[in-house]
Amino acid sequence: MQSESGSSVLVERVDRYMSGNVTTVLVSDTLDLVVARMKALRIAGFPVLDPDGKLVAVVSEIDVARSLSPVKGVDSLPGFLEMFLRAPRDDSRDPFQLVINRLRHLRVGSCMTSPAVTINAGGSIREAAELMVGRRINRLPVVDSNGRLVGIITRTDLIRALSGARETEAARAAPRGRVQAVIPA
Repeated sequence: MQSESGSSVLVERVDRYMSGNVTTVLVSDTLDLVVARMKALRIAGFPVLDPDGKLVAVVSEIDVARSLSPVKGVDSLPGFLEMFLRAPRDDSRDPFQLVINRLRHLRVGSCMTSPAVTINAGGSIREAAELMVGRRINRLPVVDSNGRLVGIITRTDLIRALSGARETEAARAAPRGRVQAVIPA
């Protein structure tokens, strides 16, 4: 049986839990810039904008790894790194430098996931969770009624929303009465 507060958070609006300050990248940005931002901000993906500022896609670590992968089917960053580290080395060419050079020449537009899966700012936490689970994605750009990017909601935001409801529920269920202090002897 679902608790009242646990189910009530599911109908709350996404814009209550989203991050409004969204770092974005452009379709024309190079992947070395994207990777540097991912590392600096500790973010695994970004919404992608076209030159007019319109949301067109999302780019993630997995998208970057796939664009660098020498073998089809490697679809995770750890899988790519494992394959990269096992690759035969040519003494005349540093494999890390080869990756850096490739990142400098590839553009976001070559590896982004398009179209971006989005949710309206008035959408519910339940809808966001269903989209993320159903599409196997970790973040959803949040758009207004005109389709403009206004925020982003992540799996972490959903967990915080649900855990906040659980904390509230636990506080309500706690026995009320006198608090006794236990003083060690």
